[in-house]
Amino acid sequence: MPTQPNNGTQTAVIDTEHTLATITTAGVYELAVDTNAMVAGDTLVLRIKDRVLTGGTNRLTYSATYANAQASFIKKSPPIVVLFNCVFTLEQQDGTGRNFPWCINKIDA
Repeated sequence: MPTQPNNGTQTAVIDTEHTLATITTAGVYELAVDTNAMVAGDTLVLRIKDRVLTGGTNRLTYSATYANAQASFIKKSPPIVVLFNCVFTLEQQDGTGRNFPWCINKIDA
């Protein structure tokens, strides 16, 4: 059964990459973000950074950019297999800083 090890609401500061969660437990995870608050002129970037070796460096694995008001509010990343360490981030690049509810779902529990 899926679990939700991390969740919250991020108040975006324009051009600041906010770390939502760092996962260090092996598993399969997805990032879900509610973009209901976005309006015309807003730009949001969601990123996931992962590493391939236990002592390695986190590198960009996934990135998605959303602009303006969204017709479909909930954005989900593809499933990411985490073995060692994974970082989930949110950055609002344009517009007025919005509140973004988010969660990390562990889908292999």
